[in-house]
Amino acid sequence: MSSSYFPEFVKANSSAKLLFSMINRKPVTGDSSVGDKSNIHGTISFDKVQFTYPQKQNQPVMTNLSFKALPGQTVALVGPSGTGKSTIISLVERFYDVCGGNLKIDGKDIKSFSLGHLRTQMALVGQEPRLFGFGSIKDNICFGLTENVSDEKIQQALTLANAQ
Repeated sequence: MSSSYFPEFVKANSSAKLLFSMINRKPVTGDSSVGDKSNIHGTISFDKVQFTYPQKQNQPVMTNLSFKALPGQTVALVGPSGTGKSTIISLVERFYDVCGGNLKIDGKDIKSFSLGHLRTQMALVGQEPRLFGFGSIKDNICFGLTENVSDEKIQQALTLANAQ
């Protein structure tokens, strides 16, 4: 009877090995605690940036991209699907490192910053809004707040966000 479980055991063992190899991987973007931890003011500059995804080395995604975004400036990344808009954000958040050229924040190479600190200095609002899988919309809006929020304050926030 126990021999009937052997194929499942082999599958589970292979899956566990794969899972642990993924858990033990070191990020290619480096140690998150080492590096510059100065406050970021927000100047982002791409200077002749080149990028290719690691799994598609023969298909460059970006070649010689150059632009500068200043603090407080509104920048729109527009274009059809697959033109690199999300890739630009992934590079700024250092999910990937550039393959060529320079990506700087406040005049410093982005790689000089502590990865953990860099990510505490920015926020990303994704393309698709997501609600947590519990409670009402009000509960989702107030998630993480320690004080009670009046319905009037929630309405003001919704108005400011054009989310009515």
